Amino acid sequence: MSDRSVGGGPEIDSLDEFDAIIAAGHSIRGAVIQSVDLRERATILSSVAVHGAMFFGCWLPVAAEATLRRRGAVIFPRLADLPFNPYRPQLYTASDLYEGLIRGGDYGDCMDAQVYQWLQKHRNDPPVR
Repeated sequence: MSDRSVGGGPEIDSLDEFDAIIAAGHSIRGAVIQSVDLRERATILSSVAVHGAMFFGCWLPVAAEATLRRRGAVIFPRLADLPFNPYRPQLYTASDLYEGLIRGGDYGDCMDAQVYQWLQKHRNDPPVR
């Protein structure tokens, strides 16, 4: 967890960090929450201050999303069609990128190859507006 988030609150990168902040009686107002599975935290999300909180690629209770937005949170949805997580809170390691090779597989099975293939396929796509 870091206190240098975009929204002025903490950066939350795990469910344990989220739970610790809530247990300490703090809100998540202005927090940046990245890739955390919050589907089992619907009750907490409905009662804690969320104004200015940003949820990047989090798993959220479906019924809570509209309410969170109305209460001032910003939600960047998970992007399931990508071969990588753009909201990952840390860089991918060499082991992450080349796991298939490390286990004796082919380069084409590695995340590095899959990301490269995706980039080549989409490099000329028009920008999303």
